[in-house]
Amino acid sequence: MKIVFFRILTLALGSILCSIAINGFIRPLGLLSGGAAGISIIINHLTGVNLGLILAIINIPLFILAYMMLNKEFVLYSFWSMSIFSVFLGITGGINEYIGVDNVLLSAVIGGTLNGIGVGINFRARGSQGGIDIIGAVMRKKNDISLGTTSLTINLCITAIGGYLFGRESFYYTIIVMYFTSLFIDKVQKRFETKKSVLIISDSQEEIAQALMKEMNRAITFLKGEGGYHKKEKNIIYTIVNPSEISKIKVIVNRYDKNAFISIIETSDVKGYRFAERFI
Repeated sequence: MKIVFFRILTLALGSILCSIAINGFIRPLGLLSGGAAGISIIINHLTGVNLGLILAIINIPLFILAYMMLNKEFVLYSFWSMSIFSVFLGITGGINEYIGVDNVLLSAVIGGTLNGIGVGINFRARGSQGGIDIIGAVMRKKNDISLGTTSLTINLCITAIGGYLFGRESFYYTIIVMYFTSLFIDKVQKRFETKKSVLIISDSQEEIAQALMKEMNRAITFLKGEGGYHKKEKNIIYTIVNPSEISKIKVIVNRYDKNAFISIIETSDVKGYRFAERFI
């Protein structure tokens, strides 16, 4: 229950940050963000309809599609995130008066950074804000087309339309917004999603393996190996852990074999036992 509550709060935090980025720094100076939010800003500029309402309307058919084709848990949490995003986009329209700046370049950097952090937090909680993320997840499942390819194609179209409506300067500054958004999405995701693959070669492999399973509750796999010089067969311990657990692994291994060989490799994507599947 605590995990569910924490996930709900995390998704809300990410969505609130995105709404502050858009209404505080991006939209007031004629810039765009990517995805459904960017489309919503364009429609808002043309019609004056509430930004949050536009975003919600755009997302309704996309979530119907997602519910039929994607993991239901992912869709429900994403719907919660999108709802919070839409509500706060609607009620924070004037926030730029309190936190905004007149410098367009600074607004593009700050807005893109905050937006990237917010989206990255949502991805970390295994959710999304709908829009392009939903389309990307569907395309990835159906045709094995990466989210990056889908997002790039749609965002280029959005940016081109925005440049036509708002002018060339807006087009160029929007590219800066999208660059910083993409940069910080990657930074936030890598900070939380990166795992470590660990290989341990030791004469005390049984004792080390038992300690890792008992004290760290980690799954262990034995790989068959053979020494190149002595031709002696050995079991190689293989496991995947969080970066914060590396120091504890070293303590456990050192306890049983001070001369053990340890290889630690960064792993960006893990799927399987005890690791949740990523849809974005």
